[in-house]
Amino acid sequence: DLQHTDSIAHVLPISTRYFLRFHSPMVYYGRYCFVLFFFILGTVSAWRAVVDVTPATQTPRIFVERNNLGRLQSLLADIFSTYSTSDYRSASSTYSNVSVLEQSCPGVDAETGVVCSGNGVCGPSYECTCDSGYLKNDCSEVKTTSAVFVVSPESTDHKGLLGQGDTVYTRDIATYTVEITNDGDVASAWSLTVSDGYPWLTADPSFGEGRARVIQGSSIKTFPDSVTLSLDLTGYSLGWSETATFVVSSTDLADTASGNVTASVVDTPVLLDLALSAGTLSPAFSQTAFAYTVSVTYSVESLTLTAAFVEPTEFATVQETQLVSGTSSTVSLEVGSNEVVVQAGSLTQDVVSSYLVIVERAVASVPESPTLQQVTASNGAAILLIEPPSGSGGAIMGYDVSATPSSTSRRLQEVTLRNVTCQKVDCSTTDGSCCEITVEGLSSDASYVFSISAVNLAGTGSASLPVMSEWPWLPVVPATSVELPTLALAPAVEVHHGFVDLTVDVTDASAGGAVPLTIVCTSDPQGISGASSDSGSVTVSGLDTSTA
Repeated sequence: DLQHTDSIAHVLPISTRYFLRFHSPMVYYGRYCFVLFFFILGTVSAWRAVVDVTPATQTPRIFVERNNLGRLQSLLADIFSTYSTSDYRSASSTYSNVSVLEQSCPGVDAETGVVCSGNGVCGPSYECTCDSGYLKNDCSEVKTTSAVFVVSPESTDHKGLLGQGDTVYTRDIATYTVEITNDGDVASAWSLTVSDGYPWLTADPSFGEGRARVIQGSSIKTFPDSVTLSLDLTGYSLGWSETATFVVSSTDLADTASGNVTASVVDTPVLLDLALSAGTLSPAFSQTAFAYTVSVTYSVESLTLTAAFVEPTEFATVQETQLVSGTSSTVSLEVGSNEVVVQAGSLTQDVVSSYLVIVERAVASVPESPTLQQVTASNGAAILLIEPPSGSGGAIMGYDVSATPSSTSRRLQEVTLRNVTCQKVDCSTTDGSCCEITVEGLSSDASYVFSISAVNLAGTGSASLPVMSEWPWLPVVPATSVELPTLALAPAVEVHHGFVDLTVDVTDASAGGAVPLTIVCTSDPQGISGASSDSGSVTVSGLDTSTA
């Protein structure tokens, strides 16, 4: 072994060989100490864990819950498994800061502490055992020995509204639904009978099953039967009113229930007119038509409705906002379908008529094309006069403008403006509303094609019809501030038989702000003129050769 260790030591670093020589025996024999140390540590930890499971009464926990019996039972088993209920109760007499954990059955009287509503006994599992004749988990419900029928609603009030100008009721049969429920614990069939002398009232069906209620824990489930009451007031005159009674009877037991229906014929409160701030009602408004539709553009964010009426109508409401005749109410509109309810009512007769207006607000759409009315020339710039589109698809946020050099000026770059503001000005349009945009950076000796598009939240609309600027630009309306053009030097003249050629150095010409410059030469006498087309050369022909 020593020989083997020495052979290993020869190939190990000096520090490692030193450690093996002096510390290996210490590590080898000291391993027993490490084992003993960890054994003692584990024993102490286990002992502390066992000791600490005992609840400390100086730092109590509060568990107050009476209804969730399952959860309380689990808490008892998990936390207080070695303590009895009497321990919890006695703790409050010893420690003033201890809240006692106490379970009980449902139906507890807060003042007396009586459980199960006083109609039963609380068992070990905190469930009530009800006395004979009592039901539900808290023994609060009295068990019935027969069917118990209930009519809901017990009273129905119907006002037959006359047509405009009518004195006798001729409109549709009115229907109402009532429910007949057996709230008892004994099933029984039932029958319904309308009192004699009221031919205007019928019921369907007139008999039913009458199933008994079912009680499950704290809930009660019943099985109501629906009955349709039909009221035919045809032929009854204005001012007529009667109250009819109907009786629900058990077919095999002595239980009954009753209800009543009051019917009358009254004038219909109607509107004389309903006006809107935008859109058109479809169909056209009529006092006795109660359903309408109207379509508006996206730009219409609200709608103002004005109602007009006379007696017997005493008031009108728009979305529950009450109005007097001739006044208005404004409602906000969402994109899509909006229901607006307008009512005409009579306080005296306690009756209202409802008009339903469905307002369809369109979604946002890109603008229509603006109209480019004219172009006004300026030095190196152009002023565009624009008639804006309607903006029905959304408010106009700005304009995109392009100035494209014509085919004879392709060496020049296109000038574009994005989402620029248009300054409002007066103009000769129908509503007198126009605006101007100035396009700068243009060449004074080139022609351009201008087009413009409107921009809103939905995007960029289609471009206007292009306006082509020729030499001179068309249309060209000189700015009001321009001066008369001038020539610094006289033109060079080349005389020919019957005509002359004149050449002007355009750099010596001042356009006075209206560009491009057109040079016109006129003979005197004769008054014959010639004009430059695309340069400073002018030809005047047709001259009298015998005249200077």
